[in-house]
Amino acid sequence: SPSVCLMDWTRKNLGASNITLLPNFIASEHGMSSKPPKENALLFVGALTEQKGVDVLIKAMAQVLLVIPDARLRIVGDGPEQEKLKELATILGVSELITFTGKLQHAQVIKEMDDALSVVIPSKYAENCSIVGIEAMSKGKVIIASRIGGLPDLVDDHETGFLVLPGDIEDLSSKMIYAIQYHSLLPDMGASARAKYERCFSKPAYYRTLLFVYYRIIHEARDRNAQFR
Repeated sequence: SPSVCLMDWTRKNLGASNITLLPNFIASEHGMSSKPPKENALLFVGALTEQKGVDVLIKAMAQVLLVIPDARLRIVGDGPEQEKLKELATILGVSELITFTGKLQHAQVIKEMDDALSVVIPSKYAENCSIVGIEAMSKGKVIIASRIGGLPDLVDDHETGFLVLPGDIEDLSSKMIYAIQYHSLLPDMGASARAKYERCFSKPAYYRTLLFVYYRIIHEARDRNAQFR
Protein backbone atom coordinates (compact mmCIF):
# COMPACT_ATOMS: atom_id res chain seq x y z
CA SER A 1 0.00 0.00 0.00
CA PRO A 2 1.37 3.48 -0.84
CA SER A 3 -0.02 5.03 2.36
CA VAL A 4 -0.96 4.15 5.92
CA CYS A 5 -4.53 5.35 5.38
CA LEU A 6 -5.06 3.00 2.41
CA MET A 7 -3.42 0.16 4.32
CA ASP A 8 -5.78 0.71 7.26
CA TRP A 9 -8.81 0.98 4.94
CA THR A 10 -7.87 -2.29 3.22
CA ARG A 11 -7.50 -4.09 6.51
CA LYS A 12 -10.81 -2.75 7.81
CA ASN A 13 -12.98 -3.11 4.71
CA LEU A 14 -11.43 -6.06 2.88
CA GLY A 15 -10.19 -8.06 5.82
CA ALA A 16 -6.66 -8.16 4.43
CA SER A 17 -3.88 -8.54 6.98
CA ASN A 18 -0.71 -9.30 5.04
CA ILE A 19 -0.10 -5.76 3.73
CA THR A 20 3.19 -3.89 3.43
CA LEU A 21 3.60 -0.12 3.32
CA LEU A 22 5.30 0.68 0.01
CA PRO A 23 5.14 4.45 -0.63
CA ASN A 24 5.54 6.04 -4.04
CA PHE A 25 8.90 7.38 -5.10
CA ILE A 26 10.13 9.76 -7.78
CA ALA A 27 12.28 8.48 -10.63
CA SER A 28 14.41 11.61 -11.01
CA GLU A 29 16.76 13.04 -8.42
CA HIS A 30 17.37 16.78 -8.37
CA GLY A 31 18.85 17.29 -4.94
CA MET A 32 18.05 20.07 -2.50
CA SER A 33 17.55 23.57 -3.80
CA SER A 34 20.95 25.25 -4.00
CA LYS A 35 19.71 28.83 -3.99
CA PRO A 36 17.62 30.72 -1.45
CA PRO A 37 13.89 30.96 -2.22
CA LYS A 38 12.21 34.15 -3.28
CA GLU A 39 10.97 36.19 -0.36
CA ASN A 40 7.43 35.37 0.84
CA ALA A 41 6.79 33.07 -2.14
CA LEU A 42 4.27 30.23 -1.77
CA LEU A 43 3.54 27.55 -4.34
CA PHE A 44 0.78 25.14 -5.30
CA VAL A 45 1.34 22.43 -7.92
CA GLY A 46 -1.47 20.17 -9.10
CA ALA A 47 -4.70 19.76 -11.01
CA LEU A 48 -7.19 22.60 -10.62
CA THR A 49 -10.09 20.44 -9.48
CA GLU A 50 -12.52 20.87 -6.61
CA GLN A 51 -10.87 18.06 -4.67
CA LYS A 52 -7.52 19.83 -4.52
CA GLY A 53 -8.85 22.68 -2.38
CA VAL A 54 -7.34 25.54 -4.37
CA ASP A 55 -10.39 27.68 -3.57
CA VAL A 56 -9.56 27.27 0.11
CA LEU A 57 -5.95 28.23 -0.65
CA ILE A 58 -7.00 31.42 -2.47
CA LYS A 59 -9.31 32.42 0.39
CA ALA A 60 -6.52 31.72 2.88
CA MET A 61 -4.12 33.77 0.74
CA ALA A 62 -6.49 36.73 0.95
CA GLN A 63 -6.15 36.56 4.74
CA VAL A 64 -2.37 36.18 4.52
CA LEU A 65 -2.17 39.37 2.45
CA LEU A 66 -3.92 41.35 5.17
CA VAL A 67 -0.96 40.56 7.42
CA ILE A 68 1.85 40.27 4.85
CA PRO A 69 0.98 42.49 1.86
CA ASP A 70 4.03 41.45 -0.17
CA ALA A 71 3.30 37.69 0.02
CA ARG A 72 2.94 35.97 -3.34
CA LEU A 73 1.31 32.74 -4.48
CA ARG A 74 1.98 30.87 -7.70
CA ILE A 75 -0.49 28.23 -8.86
CA VAL A 76 0.98 25.69 -11.27
CA GLY A 77 -1.39 23.43 -13.17
CA ASP A 78 -4.64 23.49 -15.08
CA GLY A 79 -8.04 21.89 -14.84
CA PRO A 80 -11.80 22.43 -14.97
CA GLU A 81 -11.86 24.86 -12.02
CA GLN A 82 -9.26 27.26 -13.46
CA GLU A 83 -11.56 30.04 -14.64
CA LYS A 84 -13.70 29.82 -11.51
CA LEU A 85 -10.56 30.10 -9.35
CA LYS A 86 -9.31 33.11 -11.29
CA GLU A 87 -12.71 34.73 -10.82
CA LEU A 88 -12.54 34.00 -7.07
CA ALA A 89 -9.13 35.70 -6.88
CA THR A 90 -10.57 38.74 -8.68
CA ILE A 91 -13.61 38.91 -6.39
CA LEU A 92 -11.35 38.78 -3.32
CA GLY A 93 -9.10 41.49 -4.77
CA VAL A 94 -5.97 39.35 -4.81
CA SER A 95 -5.67 38.51 -8.51
CA GLU A 96 -2.57 40.69 -8.98
CA LEU A 97 -0.75 38.79 -6.23
CA ILE A 98 -1.66 35.28 -7.37
CA THR A 99 -0.12 33.97 -10.58
CA PHE A 100 -1.74 31.15 -12.55
CA THR A 101 1.05 29.68 -14.66
CA GLY A 102 -0.96 26.93 -16.32
CA LYS A 103 0.52 23.48 -16.80
CA LEU A 104 4.33 23.46 -16.93
CA GLN A 105 6.97 21.00 -18.02
CA HIS A 106 8.60 19.06 -15.20
CA ALA A 107 11.86 21.02 -15.38
CA GLN A 108 9.90 24.25 -14.98
CA VAL A 109 8.01 22.82 -12.00
CA ILE A 110 11.34 22.04 -10.34
CA LYS A 111 12.43 25.65 -10.89
CA GLU A 112 9.18 26.85 -9.34
CA MET A 113 9.93 24.70 -6.29
CA ASP A 114 13.44 26.13 -6.10
CA ASP A 115 11.95 29.63 -5.93
CA ALA A 116 9.27 28.80 -3.34
CA LEU A 117 9.53 29.34 0.39
CA SER A 118 6.94 26.62 0.97
CA VAL A 119 4.76 24.25 -1.06
CA VAL A 120 1.07 24.13 -0.10
CA ILE A 121 -1.11 21.01 -0.58
CA PRO A 122 -4.60 22.08 0.62
CA SER A 123 -6.52 18.96 -0.45
CA LYS A 124 -10.13 18.62 0.69
CA TYR A 125 -10.26 14.90 0.00
CA ALA A 126 -7.82 12.09 0.70
CA GLU A 127 -4.58 12.03 -1.23
CA ASN A 128 -2.99 8.59 -1.28
CA CYS A 129 0.74 9.35 -1.61
CA SER A 130 1.34 12.77 -3.14
CA ILE A 131 4.06 12.83 -5.81
CA VAL A 132 4.15 16.65 -5.56
CA GLY A 133 4.75 16.30 -1.83
CA ILE A 134 7.55 13.79 -2.35
CA GLU A 135 9.12 16.03 -4.99
CA ALA A 136 8.99 18.99 -2.61
CA MET A 137 10.60 16.92 0.17
CA SER A 138 13.40 15.89 -2.19
CA LYS A 139 14.08 19.59 -2.77
CA GLY A 140 14.18 20.25 0.97
CA LYS A 141 10.98 22.30 0.91
CA VAL A 142 8.64 22.73 3.84
CA ILE A 143 5.14 21.50 3.00
CA ILE A 144 1.90 22.93 4.37
CA ALA A 145 -0.63 20.13 3.84
CA SER A 146 -4.09 19.00 4.83
CA ARG A 147 -4.26 16.44 7.60
CA ILE A 148 -6.04 13.88 5.44
CA GLY A 149 -5.31 10.65 3.60
CA GLY A 150 -1.64 9.94 3.02
CA LEU A 151 -0.41 13.51 3.50
CA PRO A 152 0.40 13.01 7.22
CA ASP A 153 2.72 10.19 6.09
CA LEU A 154 4.81 12.86 4.36
CA VAL A 155 4.63 15.69 6.89
CA ASP A 156 5.77 15.50 10.50
CA ASP A 157 3.89 18.46 11.95
CA HIS A 158 6.21 21.32 12.99
CA GLU A 159 9.25 19.16 12.17
CA THR A 160 9.29 18.80 8.39
CA GLY A 161 6.24 20.94 7.63
CA PHE A 162 2.78 21.87 8.88
CA LEU A 163 -0.52 20.00 8.88
CA VAL A 164 -3.86 21.81 8.73
CA LEU A 165 -7.50 20.82 8.96
CA PRO A 166 -8.92 20.13 5.46
CA GLY A 167 -10.99 23.04 4.21
CA ASP A 168 -10.15 25.24 7.22
CA ILE A 169 -9.27 28.68 5.84
CA GLU A 170 -8.21 30.08 9.22
CA ASP A 171 -5.92 27.16 10.01
CA LEU A 172 -4.33 27.23 6.57
CA SER A 173 -3.78 30.99 6.54
CA SER A 174 -2.23 30.93 10.02
CA LYS A 175 0.30 28.27 8.95
CA MET A 176 1.12 30.19 5.78
CA ILE A 177 1.67 33.36 7.82
CA TYR A 178 3.81 31.44 10.32
CA ALA A 179 5.98 29.99 7.55
CA ILE A 180 6.62 33.46 6.11
CA GLN A 181 7.13 35.28 9.39
CA TYR A 182 9.42 32.60 10.84
CA HIS A 183 11.18 31.77 7.59
CA SER A 184 14.49 31.46 9.46
CA LEU A 185 13.18 28.14 10.84
CA LEU A 186 12.47 26.69 7.42
CA PRO A 187 15.99 25.66 6.31
CA ASP A 188 16.33 23.25 9.26
CA MET A 189 12.79 21.96 8.70
CA GLY A 190 13.57 21.55 5.00
CA ALA A 191 16.71 19.59 5.81
CA SER A 192 14.59 17.30 7.99
CA ALA A 193 12.12 16.91 5.11
CA ARG A 194 14.97 15.95 2.79
CA ALA A 195 16.28 13.42 5.32
CA LYS A 196 12.82 11.87 5.58
CA TYR A 197 12.62 11.71 1.79
CA GLU A 198 15.91 9.82 1.62
CA ARG A 199 14.84 7.50 4.42
CA CYS A 200 11.30 6.74 3.23
CA PHE A 201 10.52 7.99 -0.29
CA SER A 202 13.70 7.71 -2.38
CA LYS A 203 14.41 5.02 -4.98
CA PRO A 204 16.79 3.12 -2.64
CA ALA A 205 14.14 3.15 0.11
CA TYR A 206 11.53 1.85 -2.35
CA TYR A 207 13.77 -0.93 -3.60
CA ARG A 208 14.71 -1.99 -0.07
CA THR A 209 11.06 -2.39 0.84
CA LEU A 210 10.23 -4.11 -2.44
CA LEU A 211 13.02 -6.65 -1.92
CA PHE A 212 11.72 -7.27 1.58
CA VAL A 213 8.28 -8.02 0.13
CA TYR A 214 9.75 -10.45 -2.41
CA TYR A 215 11.84 -12.21 0.23
CA ARG A 216 8.81 -12.52 2.49
CA ILE A 217 6.68 -14.00 -0.31
CA ILE A 218 9.40 -16.51 -1.19
CA HIS A 219 9.88 -17.62 2.41
CA GLU A 220 6.13 -17.92 3.00
CA ALA A 221 5.79 -20.02 -0.16
CA ARG A 222 8.62 -22.26 0.99
CA ASP A 223 7.00 -22.69 4.40
CA ARG A 224 3.68 -23.66 2.79
CA ASN A 225 5.35 -26.13 0.48
CA ALA A 226 7.25 -27.68 3.39
CA GLN A 227 3.95 -28.38 5.17
CA PHE A 228 2.77 -30.62 2.31
CA ARG A 229 5.91 -32.72 1.98
